[in-house]
Amino acid sequence: NTQCVRGTAEHYAVKGHLSFTNGHVVLGLYDTQAAWEFLERQPLAVTLQRQRQRIILPGLPESIFAIENTTGMKPRTGDIALDIRNKNIVIFCRDEEPSVDFIPIGHVIGGMKYLLQTEGRFEGYLTKHGKEEVHEETM
Repeated sequence: NTQCVRGTAEHYAVKGHLSFTNGHVVLGLYDTQAAWEFLERQPLAVTLQRQRQRIILPGLPESIFAIENTTGMKPRTGDIALDIRNKNIVIFCRDEEPSVDFIPIGHVIGGMKYLLQTEGRFEGYLTKHGKEEVHEETM
């Protein structure tokens, strides 16, 4: 059985930063095995792709997608999820319909306006910060 979760949280287990040419965002990540597996690969230079109303981070190892049994969410603008069907990370640029193809791992808690201005392919640099309680900031 899959459990549908909403993809939101008041507190985040860890935060990270994604820097790119025209700005940076602060990522709040949930205390889930999928989020921690992703964070273990930081710091990381990445190529991201704006595809319609999503920012896509492709090319992740299969091991990241096999560890979480909670799938399904109703994505909201700024939500971050593993896409188990396409094997990539997605940052949502608008609210979307519920789907069982996503594992929620976090939310953009600062700088979403910069991501909304991106187009096509762009380079980014992901870094993590230590385990700490992180509260959502106003964007």
